[in-house]
Amino acid sequence: MSIEKIIAKHIKTGDDTNLALTYSDKTERVKNHEIIKSLVNSYIPQIENCHDKTHEENLKNNGYTVLENFLNEEEIDRFLEDLKSEPGFNYHIARNAYNPETRTIDKMGDWNILSYEPKIFLKNDVFLKKMTDSKVLSLAQSYLGCFPTLYGINSFVSKYTGENFKIQEIHRDFDDYKFLTFFIYLTDVDSNNGPHIYYKNTQNGDENLDSPVELCGKRGTALVLDGYGYHLGKPLIEGSRIVAWFRIGLSLNKTYLKTENYLYKFDNEFVFENIEENLHNKYLLRGFLDTNNV
Repeated sequence: MSIEKIIAKHIKTGDDTNLALTYSDKTERVKNHEIIKSLVNSYIPQIENCHDKTHEENLKNNGYTVLENFLNEEEIDRFLEDLKSEPGFNYHIARNAYNPETRTIDKMGDWNILSYEPKIFLKNDVFLKKMTDSKVLSLAQSYLGCFPTLYGINSFVSKYTGENFKIQEIHRDFDDYKFLTFFIYLTDVDSNNGPHIYYKNTQNGDENLDSPVELCGKRGTALVLDGYGYHLGKPLIEGSRIVAWFRIGLSLNKTYLKTENYLYKFDNEFVFENIEENLHNKYLLRGFLDTNNV
């Protein structure tokens, strides 16, 4: 039996389409997180801890931490080269685009945002290896309290047009009862071209917005964030910004279902040519593997 079916026997979540209704209540978040992490720990063992404890403390105390040089120049260039010809959609999540029209990065025109289907990641060995890196998984495990599940992958371009997009307003994400986003700058990001702004200490439900932090960084920098904490992309004053993200949570949650990420699958042969075929990698990536061939 899958872990998702086991979880469903213990937690009733109601309306499958309303993420905020499911994941916003503070008491339910704490209670259900405890239930799920206990179930997951009984289902799959944790890996050995090997992450930098400073990042763990930053996450627990502030809701975010910064990993410098997460990607190197060559890795970024390879990914951006693939991105050039890839069709993108007019929204920050491709499946939710305003319309079916696609454009390439050099022909955005009046669009202020362009996002890509997860398939671009599913054929990229760099991100596959980063998403399954033991230090990444160890850090996520320490924060979640159990071994994690990959449920979302994305990349998008923001461009200055004089018009703001919805994620450039302060908000919380309601993806899961506990989750992390690894948000990677693929271009240099300064105060003018859309740095991420995070409100410290709001990841546990605090409504105090007195401590915003502007997170600039060189390309290759990764921001690891609890997206339940208040945050936004600062509106661009000039230029553009390219980012990628992957999201790790407690299970294949409602966000995975609502964004229809189950439609996108890795080529299993490609995956296990590049990473070890072991219990934890298959569990982590199960939502993006062809399970008939695992």
